[in-house]
Amino acid sequence: MYPCFTLHCVVLFCVITLFPLSCKVRLASLEVLCAMAHKLGEDFLPLLPETVPFLAELLEDEEEAVESACQKAVQNLEEVLGEPLKKYF
Repeated sequence: MYPCFTLHCVVLFCVITLFPLSCKVRLASLEVLCAMAHKLGEDFLPLLPETVPFLAELLEDEEEAVESACQKAVQNLEEVLGEPLKKYF
């Protein structure tokens, strides 16, 4: 198991737990998620099952900045992974 897998779970847990508290937390979590994906490359694929529900939620966020950042994050993930993520939603 990757050390990033644990970090990935911690990031998602914190965001889900702190979700209603801060737009900044949600935006920062997207940045961390993209950084992890860039670092892992295609090895990020096993983390998608846990990531997709998180992204789906943020794509419908009440804050426009979060929704827009999530759309960009999805595009970044698609570039890193080399495949469209729409099939996972």
